[in-house]
Amino acid sequence: MVNAFAPDIADLNPSEQAYWSSFSSIPSGDICEEMFQTRMQNNPPHSPGTTELIEEALFQLDTIFQKQFSVPLFNDIKPDQKNLNSLSIGVFSSQYNDVLELAKILYGWVIETMQIGSLRDALTALGKPIDNKLRQIKLLENILMAKGIDQAQARSITAPLVALNELRGGSAHIGNPDLENCFRLMGESTIPQTPRKGWNLCVDAVVSCLNSIISAFAL
Repeated sequence: MVNAFAPDIADLNPSEQAYWSSFSSIPSGDICEEMFQTRMQNNPPHSPGTTELIEEALFQLDTIFQKQFSVPLFNDIKPDQKNLNSLSIGVFSSQYNDVLELAKILYGWVIETMQIGSLRDALTALGKPIDNKLRQIKLLENILMAKGIDQAQARSITAPLVALNELRGGSAHIGNPDLENCFRLMGESTIPQTPRKGWNLCVDAVVSCLNSIISAFAL
């Protein structure tokens, strides 16, 4: 990998600048396709970051939940700026422990901010009994079933959240998470080759899960 400083590139003629930009890479070493599209094709793609994807999914889920059950699903707590930055940057090391640490932050934002009282209110509104032992993920699963989704499909929809819970448990040293099972729950047959790919898959699976729940609530 060759590092070139921006001021030096800026001193080159436009064709040379374009040539160098075609080799722009992200820190992991891969060619940055978005930079290529922006600089070479003059077609900057819409590319929301991790926090934007999560925020939008949480907002949409909270909106449809409030519309149906007249109570907010989430509280107003979100990660501090340092943790938001960590989620955005992702993993650059070769250690899966970094994935576990990020999963802990993501779990706190997506799951722990769900208000159990609101989930119970939703089940009550749907005419279903309340099991006080159940926490957020199982309550969500029960709400999906109460809305007419069969148990197997409801479990499939919430599976990425279950996997996220197992990953964050590893961060808290509550045993060693079964990574292969975690990623299987997220739709991958094997453990991703690198921790960065594993983290990207985790984010995509959680966002897809939240969007699936939104779609199910909209039925």
